[in-house]
Amino acid sequence: MKKRLSIFSLLIIFVWSGVEAYAQKKGQALIDSLLAELPKQKEDTLKVTLLCDIINYYYKAKPAEVDKYAKQARQSAEGLKWKKGIARTYIATGLGYFEKKNYHEALKWYLAALKGVRR
Repeated sequence: MKKRLSIFSLLIIFVWSGVEAYAQKKGQALIDSLLAELPKQKEDTLKVTLLCDIINYYYKAKPAEVDKYAKQARQSAEGLKWKKGIARTYIATGLGYFEKKNYHEALKWYLAALKGVRR
């Protein structure tokens, strides 16, 4: 009985580690496809949404990259005068600071997003 339990436990570990590796490859492939679409976008709400999606997938893996994409997204949203888009870019910027453990700066961006949506 103990032998079966041990074999079953090892089987679960192998399956789980394989699923995790597959998910990571899928995640990077998704980021690569989003980045490939970026140069094709016009200055519109779809570009802002795409930039925010890139940030949402990048902020854990590469928090340093978040600033670059957040700035682009903010500039596009502000140029369009799209309030919800601006708020979303503020939240995305806050994610980058939160992941870098700069909670004070993250909170500033989150509050700015809240103010922007309430106006």
